[in-house]
Amino acid sequence: MSYFPKKLIFITLYLILFCVVMSVFYSCKTQNSAPIDESGVYIKMFGGARNDTARRSIINQDGQYAIIGTSESYSTEERSDMYLLVADKNGNKVFGKSMGGSRGNSIRQTKEGDYLLFGTFGDSAKSEKTFMYLVKAKKNGDTLWTRKYRLASLDADPNKMPNVAGITIEITNDNNYMLLGSIDYSRSLSTMYFVKTDQNGNILREKAYGFTNQYNYIRNMRTGANNDVVSCGDAQFGGKDGVRLTCLNEFGNLKWDYNYVPTTSVFFFGYDVKYTGNGYAMVGTAQTQVKPSLTQYFLLVMNTFGELVLSKNYVNEKNREGYVIAPTKDGGYIIAGIEETVTSGAIQRDIFVEKLTSNGDIEWTKTFGSAKDDIPNDIIQQPNGTYLVTATIGFQTTAMMALINLSEKGDFIR
Repeated sequence: MSYFPKKLIFITLYLILFCVVMSVFYSCKTQNSAPIDESGVYIKMFGGARNDTARRSIINQDGQYAIIGTSESYSTEERSDMYLLVADKNGNKVFGKSMGGSRGNSIRQTKEGDYLLFGTFGDSAKSEKTFMYLVKAKKNGDTLWTRKYRLASLDADPNKMPNVAGITIEITNDNNYMLLGSIDYSRSLSTMYFVKTDQNGNILREKAYGFTNQYNYIRNMRTGANNDVVSCGDAQFGGKDGVRLTCLNEFGNLKWDYNYVPTTSVFFFGYDVKYTGNGYAMVGTAQTQVKPSLTQYFLLVMNTFGELVLSKNYVNEKNREGYVIAPTKDGGYIIAGIEETVTSGAIQRDIFVEKLTSNGDIEWTKTFGSAKDDIPNDIIQQPNGTYLVTATIGFQTTAMMALINLSEKGDFIR
C-alpha cells in the first residue's frame, strides 16, 4: 500500500475521534436538564454546565410549577441572569427563559395569567450600581415590560454605593404590586426598601425604613393581614445578636417593631417568616451556649400584633439551620433547612425537612442530599396535602435547580 492512503486513513480516523470528543463536550455545555431519572422518585433537576440556583416556586393557574431563580448556564452575557422555569405536574420541563437582571428572588402570577418576576439588577461584586428589578411576562415567558427601582438619594455621594436588592413581590387587594427589598450599606447594616406600584410598574409610594448606624440585617419579607408588610432579620441589642420582626402597613408606615433577644443562645438569625392566618411563624438559626457549641434551628410564633406566643429551639447532635417555613393545613408547620455531616474532615450539607404540630412538637423528620452541598430555598404544602421543596443541588463544580415532591409523611413520591 502506498504512503498516501495510510496517511489519509490516519487523518480520517483522527477527524472522527476529534468530532466524537467535541460532540460530547458540546452536549455537556448545552445540556438543558439532568438525565432522565429512572428510579421513579420525584426529584427533578434542571440546569446546564454552570451554576443554576432555584429560589422560589408557585403553582400556576394551569397546575404547573413556576420557579424563579438565577442562571449562569443560560445567561445572555456570560454572567448570571434572572431565570424563569416552568415544569408540568410530573416535573417535565415546559420551558425556561433568561429574563435579564442578575438574580431572581420572587414570583407571583396575576389573575390575567401574567408572571411577576422580581429580583436584582446589577452585580455589586463588579462595582455595578444595583437596583430592585421587576419583570412582567406573559404566560409563555415573553417579556411585557421591565422596571428598575432605586432611591435617588442613594447616589448623592459618589464615593458611597449602597447595594439595593429585590427580595419579595406581592399582589395587593387592589391588584397593585408591593415590592420589598433591602438597601445594604455594609455587611451588617441594611434598611427595608418598600415600593408600591400600579399594574404598569409605576411608583405609587416609596419608602426606606430601618435603624441608622446600628447593626440591622434584613433576610426575608412577606405580606400579612390587610396588606401589611412583615420583615424578619437580625439586629443587635445590648451586645447580643437577636431576631427582629418589623410590620409596616400598605402605605409604608410603621405598625410595630419587635426584637427577640436570646436568653439561652449566643445569637439568633431570623431567616423566614410566613403569615399563618392568625399571626406569624418564623424560623431561623441559633447557636447554643453548651459545649461543644452547636448551631440549631428555632421556631417563633407571634400573633398579628407581633407578640410572642410560642418559642422553641430544636437541638440535634449535628449542626442544623432552619431556612424556610410554611403553615400546614392542620395548623402546624413544615420546616426545611440544612444539616451538616462531617466526613473525612469535610463538611457536607444535606437538606432536612421537619413537620411540627401547632404546639411545635416534632411529628417526623426526613434528611436527604447529594454528595455536595444542597440548599432548600422554598417549601409549600400543595392542595393535595403533599409538600414541594424547591432546592439547589450541588455537584462537583456546578449546581442545579431541583423540585422535590414529598408525601404528607415526608416520603419521596414515586
